[in-house]
Amino acid sequence: MTGRHAALLIAGLGASALACCSPPTCWIGAALMIGLLGATAVPPMTSATARHRWRIADVFVLSLGAILFASRQPAVPILAGVLAWLSLARAWTAARPPALQGLVLLAVLEGMLAGHLGGVSVTRPLFWAIALLAPAALGVIIQPSLRAGLLGAAAGAVGLAVTSTLPPEGAQPIEASTEAVETSIGFSRTIGLGDLGPLHMDPTVIATAAFEETALREVYLQGVILDRFTGEAWISTAPEQSTDLSERSRSDAMAAVMALEPLTGGVLLGPAPMVSVQGVPAWRDPWGTWRHTGPPRPVQYRAVSLTGSLPEPMVDSGRWLGLPASLDPRVRTLAAQLRADAPTDRRGAADYTAQWLRERYVYTRLPQPGTARQALSTFLFESRAGHCEYFATALAVLLRAQGIEARVISGLRAAAPVDQTTWVFLQQDAHAWVEVYLPGEGWVRMDATPAELRQPELLASGASPHVARPGFIGLCVLLCVIGGGGVWLLARPPATVRGCYRRGRALAVRRGWAIPPSLPPVAAGEWLTAQAGEVGTSLTALAWLLYRERYTDAGGDRDAARQALRRLNQLPRRR
Repeated sequence: MTGRHAALLIAGLGASALACCSPPTCWIGAALMIGLLGATAVPPMTSATARHRWRIADVFVLSLGAILFASRQPAVPILAGVLAWLSLARAWTAARPPALQGLVLLAVLEGMLAGHLGGVSVTRPLFWAIALLAPAALGVIIQPSLRAGLLGAAAGAVGLAVTSTLPPEGAQPIEASTEAVETSIGFSRTIGLGDLGPLHMDPTVIATAAFEETALREVYLQGVILDRFTGEAWISTAPEQSTDLSERSRSDAMAAVMALEPLTGGVLLGPAPMVSVQGVPAWRDPWGTWRHTGPPRPVQYRAVSLTGSLPEPMVDSGRWLGLPASLDPRVRTLAAQLRADAPTDRRGAADYTAQWLRERYVYTRLPQPGTARQALSTFLFESRAGHCEYFATALAVLLRAQGIEARVISGLRAAAPVDQTTWVFLQQDAHAWVEVYLPGEGWVRMDATPAELRQPELLASGASPHVARPGFIGLCVLLCVIGGGGVWLLARPPATVRGCYRRGRALAVRRGWAIPPSLPPVAAGEWLTAQAGEVGTSLTALAWLLYRERYTDAGGDRDAARQALRRLNQLPRRR
């Protein structure tokens, strides 16, 4: 096996690891695999012109990645795309050891990225294979021999053995305090306004759900049920005691096999409303949050849920109507106005309030500067833009101010299944919504958050709320500048006589005049003159200028070389 074949093998493993991730990273990995297959079928492009064009393409891709990153697009797909392009460029052009070593290192970075994302059982084994075989490939590239490959593989095996003894990233010692865990964001008992914001940029896989029968268009995974609003945070005051729901199961139940990463407090996620958990010791608190016993750990279980609402008798109605004494008076005034305009029944009033929020406020994962942890009153009366946590809080508080029992649920929401029954949930799918109590129906889900890509509607004041996002025109201008710069680099005349000669000879080859590679410059010019006629003398003139620059003290005449190259552009295509 040659060094190039070894490098391409490791690059294929890196592409396979990316292809096993969730979209859109998997599409990037699949495209890279196709490009690598093409690179194995043809020799590397080693001509000066080809390398020059690939370098220009590298600059364009890196600049585009920087623009997308600066515009706060998801960082992981950008990084995966840049790594994939650089790997593809090296696979098509690398012939010397330094470039092949770079291809191997890029594959290692791709494996590390895929191993960080996780989500598929084959991703991490692929990374282990890359970590084992990459040193062997580097050994073969440096010194093409079986001994070098075996020594590299032994080094990789030792590295894997050492790293396997280290604790996993983020592992906490057993004696870590419970208080430190409970203050984490996500699915803890206390969630401050703005806590869910950072999760919306995290592509880490947190759960998968495989439904046994039903294919759904959208899935909500219930996490923690929160009842008390302090004005700055939501708190679950549920006592740590178990309640039994086995006798309440109904015929409209559905089941999903859940695979869940460790969550704060041992919280178990499942389609709401969950009525039982099978396969892991679990208990349900009086508010409806499910947890498993023991320390937080990856778990797999079967969650049984209902397709509708879960009728429950109202317990302690005042708990679900509580509002902080420090609540802005404008919020109560707004709630009274909405109640006066809404239908008289509870469901109609709740639906009207939720629709009112969806139509007049804008969803954004990136609030404008200074409002990442804005107060509820700031969201309602000033910025009018925020993520799901603010929409859920606004809906729950406005409903409570109208005398309608409501509570906030923190969980996950996704609308893009892997197939008809399997769903993958990422940290960035973290979501908050509201459950409203309706007599005879129980707790019913209501979501005031509009679609992420929905166009903002003009407010009553006539101004559209600000959303922090890059200007489309600005991005287009930057792309045009980069594209124009690339075209100029391709079209501009070379700065040296040597560059003019290389471009002239490559031009003749592109137009069908296959100059034998073994011919020296002057002989190549004479061959072209004999085959193509007088226009070929321009290449001969370039050859003599090159000799003059290389072997005499007079130096090269760049202007004459450029003129000869322009004349050579008249060379016709060979038929």
